[in-house]
Amino acid sequence: MNFKPDSPKKQNSFFEVDDVRVYGEHSGSLRVEELKQLEIKIENIMHIVRHFTGLSVESRSKLVGQELQNGEQRQIIDDTFVNAQLESTGSKFNDKLQDPDQIIQLCKDLIIHSVQSGKDVAWVKETGGDFSAKLQVDVSAEMKKQIGLSVDDKLGTASVIPITPEIEEKVSKQQRGKGEAKDLVQINVIENIPTPQTDTLIIEIKKREENSAPYLYTAYTGTLAPSLPRPETQSAEELEYNQTWWNRHAFIK
Repeated sequence: MNFKPDSPKKQNSFFEVDDVRVYGEHSGSLRVEELKQLEIKIENIMHIVRHFTGLSVESRSKLVGQELQNGEQRQIIDDTFVNAQLESTGSKFNDKLQDPDQIIQLCKDLIIHSVQSGKDVAWVKETGGDFSAKLQVDVSAEMKKQIGLSVDDKLGTASVIPITPEIEEKVSKQQRGKGEAKDLVQINVIENIPTPQTDTLIIEIKKREENSAPYLYTAYTGTLAPSLPRPETQSAEELEYNQTWWNRHAFIK
């Protein structure tokens, strides 16, 4: 998928980017000055952790004992919670990568390089009120080397595939994850099939208000997809589109 946020086609209440709808209102472009204020929150580090297969002892020790917002409750991170994130269905980084800080630094470097190079990364005011900017990039061999991967190593896996007649009978419904309130959503899952390998990284940045500091929301390998259907935050139009899209696609587990 070739993500081109600099040339979205606006239609009614959404932007169509590579045949994937991004709902909301265009609200300017991500600026280098904003990136100097980029925040890294523990909640969002855990979003990234769920795309790992394992953590180093040092990385795990940095997380255990910290407190995060889990739905309407505060939660102390323990080993059980970390393990639940690692077991979440979805794309996974290369097994050799076991330090989220490496991926966070890679994201910072890629975002700054992209914006400084003139790429127009659009801010979209979502229907829920937050502002979101998404970037899809292919990670070069040099960048992979900086995080300890070889030229032949792939950055990770692409976890979502279309449901074709050949695999339809193998698809089942499962809960998205086990650790957070937002995981209470059913997804299509298919097991025991080869997982596509990829060097493509998706980075999502958010901010609460137009002039507030942005924060790194999540990062994962694979391809851009619409939001999972969430009735509590999405309009009827967006919810219908998201449900239809995800009904036709499945996570590989």
